[in-house]
Amino acid sequence: MSVPPSVGNPPAGNPPVENPSVRHSDEGTKAPLGLTVRVGIYLVAVHAIVGFFIWIFYLAGAK
Repeated sequence: MSVPPSVGNPPAGNPPVENPSVRHSDEGTKAPLGLTVRVGIYLVAVHAIVGFFIWIFYLAGAK
């Protein structure tokens, strides 16, 4: 039994040519690192401010 040339490993002398138009990663769907960090900081800051306001209202209502 012989293996057809289209199936199996490529010849050792000719490495496969990668097509630059084909994306092999999720670079098109992944947000930039700077944006991710900025959104994370905003989320933490907003939760801290809301927590501070809740704490202030709690202290103002305590008798």
